[in-house]
Amino acid sequence: MTLAAKPFLWREARYLERALLLALMGACVLMAVGSWSWRVNHDFALLSYAGFLMDRHGAVPYRDIFETSMPGTFVFHALLERLMGHSDTAFRVTNLLVLAGVNLITCRVLAPCGLRTSLWAITLFDVIYLSLGQQVALQRDYLGVIPVAAALAWLPRSASDSSRLRDVAVVGFLMGVASTFKPHLAIAWPLFLALQVASRSRTSFWLEGLRCGLVSLSMLLLPWAAALAWLWAHGALKDFGELVFDYLPLHNAFNGEHVVMTSRERLAYVIVEGCRMGGYGATFFVGLLACAQAFQRSGTSRQLKPLVICVAGCILAYAVYPVIAGKFWAYHYLPLAYFISLGMALVFMSDTMQAQDAEGGLVLARIATVLITALAVTLQSILPASLNRAALDIQSMRQGQERHAPADGRSDEIAQFLRTNLHPGDTVQPLDWTGGVILGLLLAETPLATRYMYDYHFYHHVSSAQNQKMRADFLHRLDVAKPRFVIEVPGPEKPWVSGADTSESFEPLRAWLARDYRVRERRHGYVIHERAD
Repeated sequence: MTLAAKPFLWREARYLERALLLALMGACVLMAVGSWSWRVNHDFALLSYAGFLMDRHGAVPYRDIFETSMPGTFVFHALLERLMGHSDTAFRVTNLLVLAGVNLITCRVLAPCGLRTSLWAITLFDVIYLSLGQQVALQRDYLGVIPVAAALAWLPRSASDSSRLRDVAVVGFLMGVASTFKPHLAIAWPLFLALQVASRSRTSFWLEGLRCGLVSLSMLLLPWAAALAWLWAHGALKDFGELVFDYLPLHNAFNGEHVVMTSRERLAYVIVEGCRMGGYGATFFVGLLACAQAFQRSGTSRQLKPLVICVAGCILAYAVYPVIAGKFWAYHYLPLAYFISLGMALVFMSDTMQAQDAEGGLVLARIATVLITALAVTLQSILPASLNRAALDIQSMRQGQERHAPADGRSDEIAQFLRTNLHPGDTVQPLDWTGGVILGLLLAETPLATRYMYDYHFYHHVSSAQNQKMRADFLHRLDVAKPRFVIEVPGPEKPWVSGADTSESFEPLRAWLARDYRVRERRHGYVIHERAD
């Protein structure tokens, strides 16, 4: 290839890049507009109901609400309930505001790399996030990305920067906040700490490492200390301990399909699913390739090596992240998707860096990377289906139609029934999980009869002492509360657990219902039991 041809080829690649970026930005705008038709649904509905119980009824997590989420999740949803309520509009506004906040932090992280790099990172992640739809919106793993990204933004900006102990403390605190959503979200903390220690050269490396490590660790534990102190003050610390040490080991035996596995089955499952990376395998390698290319650049890019190292390290760390939980649901890969987006965006450094490649051998590599990036994003069956869904959402909004009624309208029906039939002081007990009953209680602002929002806890590890204890506790609380209604999602509508030591039978509960309740309504996919007296 002649020297004259190289600038021409580079110019054509630049046109391709800009056209692709504008197209993806347009897709983001379309999907963001379509998200205005989303409704509270799935996991967000369950945790919103917990936030409602905390804010309106003074419920304390773990003591009054049996839920496997960590304290940071409860804090978020209680604050959201206090500030904005639990309406669909509040959900939509919060979703877009949080996404805008993530984008602003991303701009701060990639500021040394130029505006184009930031735009690419924002656009790639927004496409992935919005394409996953309302069931993944504002999930805990996604919320935890915010403090992790903020910690990355707080790290030394170049190899010549010197990290102060205050900065070490801030990064440790932010990673501690992330861990209160999911403890393993702090998986990148050792990498961040190592970078901060390396940037401080006042004393010996080991002494400085010990000092920084103690400061950072103490600040990482501070959010947990505050949460545990609050739980202790409200008499919920024992319940939290029982959840963590007695119940979670049983809960973690599930795979992503709610099947209880043996240790050998779980190992094989984790290895296979971990290697699949949730469909992000192609982009995983593209992100690492982009980081390697950025690291090797000369000139100004040498000052960005700490950032590139951190982005590459986070890609590797958060590829392992879903393996720890062993469920491999779509939202577990959102931290990985975020850092892959940052990594791929490093291909598009500032113009001064790109100009240095005019006569180098990286021009063809740049073109190839641009094309691979485009394919990695569009060939995952993400974009076409998402754009079609967004177009239908916008059309439905213009026509005033409902496209996203949760649980096929079941939640709205239940809410209307409760608004019509409940009296002051009445409580309701759901026998459900994600079938829409709990959202119906939330929409009708109905208090919970017992501490158990879900009933799947009673059907796995049925021979264990923990299961027997929970079953007995549940029946005792039902006897005390005497709920006006018990609303059940039976049969195939319920996502039953399966596998070793599971059951679909809870005979004492059936006997209790038969003794004290009669069937008030049988509708599509649910049954309403009313207290006989």
